[in-house]
Amino acid sequence: MRFLIPFKKYTLDDLPTHPVNVSQLRHTTRILIVDDEPFYNEAPLRAIGFNLTVKNKWDNITDAEPFHIIVSDNRGVASSFSSAAEGAFVLNQIHKNYPQKGCIIYSRSAIDFSHTPLLRGIKQMKKNDDSSEWEEVLSETINEIYDPKSIWLKIESYLEEQNISRKILRNIENTYVRALLKGNGANIEWSRQDWDLSSEAINLVTEFFKLATTALGVLGA
Repeated sequence: MRFLIPFKKYTLDDLPTHPVNVSQLRHTTRILIVDDEPFYNEAPLRAIGFNLTVKNKWDNITDAEPFHIIVSDNRGVASSFSSAAEGAFVLNQIHKNYPQKGCIIYSRSAIDFSHTPLLRGIKQMKKNDDSSEWEEVLSETINEIYDPKSIWLKIESYLEEQNISRKILRNIENTYVRALLKGNGANIEWSRQDWDLSSEAINLVTEFFKLATTALGVLGA
């Protein structure tokens, strides 16, 4: 916990920069892999500590809820959805509804160019990429979803899309930075009236806060 200056408006620049301890977080970061065929790199990734759950198809977008990172094949996994874009469509919907989660799509062949707009903010891999390449991308994704500064930029982007005023954004940024400096981001209490946010927005921002607090807890900050 740090001593905070009364009445000061804290910003992202006031947060210290710490490298995320990826090697420690990989054990507790839940990763969902969806593939209608065996995922070739499952065993080597488990062997180095990644926490993987594998299923063979998507039943619903809410399948993603318990996980931090979502990895999906592009083909043969989304028959319950009425989109020709298959895995690209599912990950697009997950990215929209759960922006705090990391999303990765992979395919044996090139993904249809017409589906490219669906993949904004989603990493792409080849099905035959080796385990070292998967380790690198998964580690990079863990860093992104837990890094407190990256998290604020995602919160800010999400709230801007909800047409939240700059004044309220700056107040929330101040609250976010103060909470993390004090070490109580996971327990922050939101007032819908104070922030003029929907219940959905409050819940999502709170989830972002928990991720940031988890990372700082691992860092001992």
